[in-house]
Amino acid sequence: MMKLKPIFITSLLIAIIVGIALPAVCWARLTYVTVESEGSGSSAKAAVYDAITEALGRVNGMQIASQTTHAIAEASVETNEDKAYFASEAFSEQIQSATKGTIKSYNVLTLAQNPDMDNLWFASIEVTIAKYKVSKQAQRLRMALVPFRINPHVSNAKNAAKLEQIFAQALVSYLTQTRKFAILDREFMKEQNVELNLIQGSNFSIDEMARLGNKLGTDYIIVGSVDDVIDKRWTQTMKSTGKKFAMHKFGAQISFRIIDSATGQVKFSDMYNEARNSQGKGADYMAFASKAADSVGQKIINAIYPIVVSSVRGKTVYLAQGGNTLKAGQKMELIKYGEAIIDPYTNESLGKEEIQVGTVQVTTVQAKMAQAKIIKSSINLAAEFSPKSFIVRPIKEKPQSVAKRQAKVKKALKKDFEEFEKKNDDDW
Repeated sequence: MMKLKPIFITSLLIAIIVGIALPAVCWARLTYVTVESEGSGSSAKAAVYDAITEALGRVNGMQIASQTTHAIAEASVETNEDKAYFASEAFSEQIQSATKGTIKSYNVLTLAQNPDMDNLWFASIEVTIAKYKVSKQAQRLRMALVPFRINPHVSNAKNAAKLEQIFAQALVSYLTQTRKFAILDREFMKEQNVELNLIQGSNFSIDEMARLGNKLGTDYIIVGSVDDVIDKRWTQTMKSTGKKFAMHKFGAQISFRIIDSATGQVKFSDMYNEARNSQGKGADYMAFASKAADSVGQKIINAIYPIVVSSVRGKTVYLAQGGNTLKAGQKMELIKYGEAIIDPYTNESLGKEEIQVGTVQVTTVQAKMAQAKIIKSSINLAAEFSPKSFIVRPIKEKPQSVAKRQAKVKKALKKDFEEFEKKNDDDW
């Protein structure tokens, strides 16, 4: 097996602990909601049960409502149809016991027959019901990463699958670190369903079933494919000495899209394409996948949520993003928003004009924010600053011609060869 297996297992365990355990235990809780509802039926019991089902459905959804009402019916052994019983404390206690706390309290407001409607029973009740309160994070823009496809024409499907697995985990980690999205899991659905089925068992409190009605749908899905993986090895000989060096080239091409789940519209698409030569080294999948995920994640976050300058103090700016998405020493373009730009054909907004006004360098990175110092600026930022009017973007590398890039690689390789030759002079 690969040496990366223990690392991947560790990453997987961390993902499960952070992505599943913490939201369930720390970031969400049960709360209680009191509602009034009405029901009708051929008997007093049927009318009361109909009102209870309607109340439960409004709070936790009809799946919970039908299961809870069924539990009440199974636990009930009372055959007395007298309406006084359904308004009694005994029946209220029976409901609390049968639902194991899902219904905290129950009161009958009215319970009577209507002679104008064939003596049909009508019930009006007040019920306090346990509701699973989702975290504030769930109110963010929701995104899910679907496992990337492997292009059928890829030169090495095994290496591509290995790279995709590590890349996907690294991208989820990056996007979660931005704290701009609610990242929903679409990879461990089987494990989630096992847990949800377990909650429905008789050994669990029925108020735990309030969780079942809170599965979240996603606003956007990230899809893509590993189009190709380059993994080449060869031997290079120095003309001056005849010494041979083991060489290795590794790289990949990954394409991705962000799709609106409801409409299927492609909101953003791009590609990552990188390959590097190295001397005497095998492929470091973890490092390559991490770098690829950072690049793709950075493109996604800058397309949807550019990093906003939240405040300015003297020569220091505070950025509303942190975690692993920024690094100390990183230089960023300081940009001022201008006027809105409208497409003359569709009359749709194309965004705002972006005016580069300076450069900042990240100095300190925290979990939720970062600090940067102003290196240069064409304006008095402190005087012109207003909320949501300034952003920063990564500085784009200047494009190089193929010839220049090849010359740069050749020069670097030559330097490596010379250093290697010097260090190992005694061995030859």
